[in-house]
Amino acid sequence: MKANSLLGYLAYQSISSMVKKGLFSKSYIFLLDYLISTYSLYEICSVLGYTYRKNFTVFLQLMSEEGRQEDLIKVMGKPAEERLAGLGHDPANFYDLLASEKSKLMMDLHKPGIIKYSNSEDFPKVSKFKLRPDYAVFRSQILAAEAIGFGFQYPELTERLISYEFDSEEWTKWHKIGLDIGAEPPKRIPRAQLQADAKALITPFVESLRPDLVEPLAL
Repeated sequence: MKANSLLGYLAYQSISSMVKKGLFSKSYIFLLDYLISTYSLYEICSVLGYTYRKNFTVFLQLMSEEGRQEDLIKVMGKPAEERLAGLGHDPANFYDLLASEKSKLMMDLHKPGIIKYSNSEDFPKVSKFKLRPDYAVFRSQILAAEAIGFGFQYPELTERLISYEFDSEEWTKWHKIGLDIGAEPPKRIPRAQLQADAKALITPFVESLRPDLVEPLAL
């Protein structure tokens, strides 16, 4: 898998550690692992959009055709706007924001007959389905683009989501009744650290393919 665009690079970074190789089979990623990766991907890409919102035209040079940055700005926030409209309320955290992602993923895989189930309640039955990495990268790129637009379009909401602290007792309760979310809630990371981590993530890509943007993007 090669990543010649920022979106492809971000997508690959998101799933690469979860990709497995069978003894006599091609590479794959479990459906559950892919779904888990979408939350951290959306968060870090939202942080990127938030961080570069005042320098967005320059940042978009990493993911757009030459001279098309202004055109892209006009549409970058629309997918996130549609997601929020479908949610119907202000999300408390990124898990809440991406609540529909599981059912959407299952529906998209069920329509062509790739998996047998379309109802999100049946997810445990397909959680170990082996998804092709190229398909996971394709979907992750779309999600990364949306998340960057989210951070750009909704900076105040982004601040609230990345500052959210999970209730450990509530998290434990849901985990004990069978929700596959891990035994402990994710720890809150300070905004400045999240921004530094996001910049560190894209720095190798920018240095390699767009060294002229290292300084303008303060990398």
